[in-house]
Amino acid sequence: MDVAERMYAERGLEAVPTRDIAVEAGQRNASAVNYHFGGRDGLVSAILKRRMDQINEVRRERLQELTTEGKDRDVRALVEAHVMPFAEFAMSTRPTPHYARFIEQALVALSHGPEGVEPLGSTPAQRARSPSTWPRR
Repeated sequence: MDVAERMYAERGLEAVPTRDIAVEAGQRNASAVNYHFGGRDGLVSAILKRRMDQINEVRRERLQELTTEGKDRDVRALVEAHVMPFAEFAMSTRPTPHYARFIEQALVALSHGPEGVEPLGSTPAQRARSPSTWPRR
């Protein structure tokens, strides 16, 4: 998944065949991505889920701190507890410097997100204007 995240971030989802990811990851079976993830969309969903699980853990910790401090009704603090872990993770070079670019590529390329992750342009009118919903060449 780390190799795929980096390659997708660098070249875009449409430009990276799953076969290239398997080869770059040192897999002997060029179909390993399809076998384990069901293809590109499954791999992208798995990467997003893995990173969001990490981000959500930090969110839970911050929300628990707010509750402990009696600030669980402070709107600004609640927004910060939800938004800042994602922003901090995306801007961090650990565990990967590629996540911010990967997430941008994923949201542009996929017309749908994994369960629980809404892509940009989530209203029908916005999706109609989104390049990810245009016919592929």
